[in-house]
Amino acid sequence: MCAEFPFTSDRKWMSMIIRDNDQYYLFCKGADTIMLPRIQFGANNDEQLRNYTENTLNKFAWEGLWVLVFGVKKLENE
Repeated sequence: MCAEFPFTSDRKWMSMIIRDNDQYYLFCKGADTIMLPRIQFGANNDEQLRNYTENTLNKFAWEGLWVLVFGVKKLENE
């Protein structure tokens, strides 16, 4: 089973909900500038990991690379 929320020029990211047996997962992909504000870095939202990720993405951008960020979240059945 799958539900898709397609990329649009307004949203600037794409999402899918996938069911694997009795567990649901939300997968998202989008540009770094759209995805980073939506990311929680670990259970405690680790600021050091956030800074490292942002610095790495800035380095890639400085080198002229386009960055696509993927995220996944395990959803509760409710």
